[in-house]
Amino acid sequence: MRLLHICLITYLTLLNEPLWKNKIILADSFSSNPQTIPDIEYEQVLADRYLFSSYANESSWWPVLNKVRSAWQVSSLPDYHNQSSQGIWLLIEREETNELFQMCYMSLNDNGTLISLSEIHINSIGSFVVSSHNKNSMEDYSSALISPNDIQLILCNQSDATSCFVKQIIPFPSFIIKNTTKILSALFIEDFQSMNWLYIGSDSGLHVLNLNTSEIICFVNGINVSVSSLAWSSKHQTIFIGTNTKLWIETYFNGETNWRFEHVNGLIDAPISSLVYNDIQDQLWIGQNTGITLLSPVIMSTGRLHWYFTRLAGQISNPGSDIGHLPFPNITTLGITNSNPSDGRVWLGSIYGLMRFDPNSNNEENAWRVFNSPRYMPNRLSQVDISSLAVLNQIKNASNDLGCGVVAITNRGLSVLRFQMWTLAKKAEHFQNFIDQSDRHVRYGLVSGCGMSKWGDPRTCVRGPDDNDGLWTSMYLASQVFRYAITNDTNVKQNAWKHFQALYLLNQVSGNSLK
Repeated sequence: MRLLHICLITYLTLLNEPLWKNKIILADSFSSNPQTIPDIEYEQVLADRYLFSSYANESSWWPVLNKVRSAWQVSSLPDYHNQSSQGIWLLIEREETNELFQMCYMSLNDNGTLISLSEIHINSIGSFVVSSHNKNSMEDYSSALISPNDIQLILCNQSDATSCFVKQIIPFPSFIIKNTTKILSALFIEDFQSMNWLYIGSDSGLHVLNLNTSEIICFVNGINVSVSSLAWSSKHQTIFIGTNTKLWIETYFNGETNWRFEHVNGLIDAPISSLVYNDIQDQLWIGQNTGITLLSPVIMSTGRLHWYFTRLAGQISNPGSDIGHLPFPNITTLGITNSNPSDGRVWLGSIYGLMRFDPNSNNEENAWRVFNSPRYMPNRLSQVDISSLAVLNQIKNASNDLGCGVVAITNRGLSVLRFQMWTLAKKAEHFQNFIDQSDRHVRYGLVSGCGMSKWGDPRTCVRGPDDNDGLWTSMYLASQVFRYAITNDTNVKQNAWKHFQALYLLNQVSGNSLK
């Protein structure tokens, strides 16, 4: 009976076009009618997934990074670099090559092609690369590659992220080399009180390179335990250092340095995995396997700076929580764009995928976006173990509603998320192209399903009859009626008639009649 009604309504609709066209309010973006529903642009995510060579059998649809066994870090380019919104630097492990570890550039517009920075040599998988976003130093260095043995200051062409060379090598003292196996974090703090510093967090402790004198200060403030992450608030002139047992806070005030710490398992309930400071919110995000803790500043009546903790709640907001609805716990890494000004969106990597929080959203629930499953991650399973992420800089002259792209390293490959401003018309065209492909969905005028002979590979689509063909066709036919109402395209009308005739035939052979 439902199919009969759909056929009847469609038949009368297409047959009496002048009648219904005078009754419906059309969403025509070119009309000056005040009743028109505008086709407003929105942010559309585009996902690319790349597999490491050892996981090439995961899917025949996802491209494979040729001879790349793994990657352990991804880094954004300097904010001032011409390609800072288009690509990233990767530290990778190759297969069957003399140079086992390499630093490469990857363009997001070049289908996963990696270009090795041949002038940069990496001797350890414990190395870490960090970019400098300071324009005043861009003639001296663009980034630093830090290994357990030394610090390499790298200078790159400002228009070509593949054209880089080592400007200076600064070796660590022998007792640091002896006790260090991995560099876990690094942070440039430049043009601050006539000082230029490179803070380095390693599994042996906290070290600082004075970029003016090339002097290395070891075990700053006596911190000789593994440092997982570093963050900086320029507004409050404060550096944050995360370890398994403490959050160290170093504040500069009136030319003096003040140190303090907060114990983990006190106000912070688990070891710190990552830190990031969001200047838009004016908050420190503290990542842990239990979720997120937030640290916020308040200026006391005495003028003294005070910090207070709140908890980022889960699905149900807890008393005293700052923001509700944290999608996943198990935070492995945090990131934010280095664009100036920043878009304020915080990215969170976890063992289950990527999350993004937008503090500019008016709706608390809509502020969160979650990117997990094979739709966004190069993995059939839900657990993807994101180990590193890099947020790209904003595209020049882009809409404020458009977020920055992000690249994440997972246990099986890379996830690349890019954003574009789309309209509903563009989205409809995108999906219409799938229906219009020959030998894909349409059989004898009916819209049918399309199973894949290989998991996740749409190129292996196999059509076949299904008892839901009438349902899919009726839904698609209804969409084409509205499409014709918007476009007035005679080809759309003819296409709709073709599907209507298929439904009419289906109705007849099933013993029903429109008469």
